[in-house]
Amino acid sequence: FLELPLARENDQYLMILFQQLGVSQTEMQQLNYGRLFLQVTTVSDITTGDGTQILESAAKGGRCKSRTSNIEWPIQPRPSEKFWTTWRQTLSLITGRNKRTLKQP
Repeated sequence: FLELPLARENDQYLMILFQQLGVSQTEMQQLNYGRLFLQVTTVSDITTGDGTQILESAAKGGRCKSRTSNIEWPIQPRPSEKFWTTWRQTLSLITGRNKRTLKQP
């Protein structure tokens, strides 16, 4: 399996973080579908440059157009809205009240 370097201090791999948050196996599958669609691996892939806020595009299930990747990603169709609800609910576990600011950048 391919292990990519973390981009910054306190960065985390999304799927490991989701597992640590105690999400169910079904939710893990849904989150992974969304992660593959977004083509992201780490928290830094879905946050602002200073690492303090979730990007609006990532929160809404959209790819960040300014972000590029050298990874050859599998073709993953856009998951249904049900999947994005799970995605947003899980992200809310690591954000503050406004749903975008990370509790611990």
